[in-house]
Amino acid sequence: MVVRKNQVLSLLPLPFGGLMSLSSIEVAAAGILSIEKALGEIGCPHLAFEMTMSLMGLVVLGELRLSNRGLVEMKDGLAPRFVELILPSL
Repeated sequence: MVVRKNQVLSLLPLPFGGLMSLSSIEVAAAGILSIEKALGEIGCPHLAFEMTMSLMGLVVLGELRLSNRGLVEMKDGLAPRFVELILPSL
C-alpha cells in the first residue's frame, strides 16, 4: 500500500502469508507496476523499492530485520541498532 496525506494511491493485496497474491499473474503484475508508479509519485527515487522492502523480513537475511519501528541491524555480540533508510545524496 502506498499512502499520501491519508489517501491510498496504490494497493496490492498479498493475502497468502503477506508474500503472495492469489490473483492472476497479469493482475499481480499490474498491481506491482501501480505500486512502483505511486512510490515514484511520492518521491522514492529507487527502482523496485517495494521488492527490496518485502525481502527485509525474511529470516535468510542474517543481519537485517524489519520491525514495526524500522530496519534493525542484528550482529552477534552487539546490541541491535536502527539503520537509516534514507541515505544522504553523494
